[in-house]
Amino acid sequence: MENYLNIYCIPVTVALAIVLIWMLKGVIYRTLYSRFSAWLLNKLTGALDTTFMSHKKRLFKIVLDYKNRQNRDLKILELGVGAAPNLKYVPDNSEITLLDPNPYFTKHAEENVIEAKKRLKSVEWVQGVAENIPSQSNTFDIVFCTLVLCTVVDVKKCLSEVHRVLKPGGMFLFIEHVAAEKNTWKRFLQTFMDPVHYVLFDKCSVHRETESFIRASSLKDIEIERFQSELFSWIDPSIAGTATK
Repeated sequence: MENYLNIYCIPVTVALAIVLIWMLKGVIYRTLYSRFSAWLLNKLTGALDTTFMSHKKRLFKIVLDYKNRQNRDLKILELGVGAAPNLKYVPDNSEITLLDPNPYFTKHAEENVIEAKKRLKSVEWVQGVAENIPSQSNTFDIVFCTLVLCTVVDVKKCLSEVHRVLKPGGMFLFIEHVAAEKNTWKRFLQTFMDPVHYVLFDKCSVHRETESFIRASSLKDIEIERFQSELFSWIDPSIAGTATK
């Protein structure tokens, strides 16, 4: 009997281990991948912020002008906050909600959050997705995102949620990379690189027609500037713009 148990003990144990791993594969994948994604994107934060800095400053000058016209402090929502490099652009005394589905970004964003709290009324971190924003309708004066619409599962639903949570007359600001023109070498390169980006950069699509989605949304007064970021050739062109509710 003892020999019989010894013969079958190891394969049975291995089989049970495989079954357990298979049952928990979703949890393991989400945990390990989310940690890796937060680490990798944090490493790129400085370069990305520098690349798009002039466009961020221009957009947040529009936010400041909006604040002055309203003559009050603003309630702001950032989608896909990542390591929170954009907090330094937010006008003083604002109340800002930071929305991101990846909880492992919080440690990378900690320094930026601590610094921002010195001059902002409040900084609230919320875990969630842009397709289901956990806020009431007509809540925010400003919603903004940078390099986020390339990763959301449902762009239409995301923009619908942006429209819902904005106050009437509120503004949506965005900086995104978009698909190159069809039948060009750059579009071919984007198609080739898209699976790589999907895996490495948290489901990022480099040939998404983001501008078309924005123009087809319920938002109005849409103004978009197209430019070349020259960060990676396959994620150009990029757009920066505003829209209102």
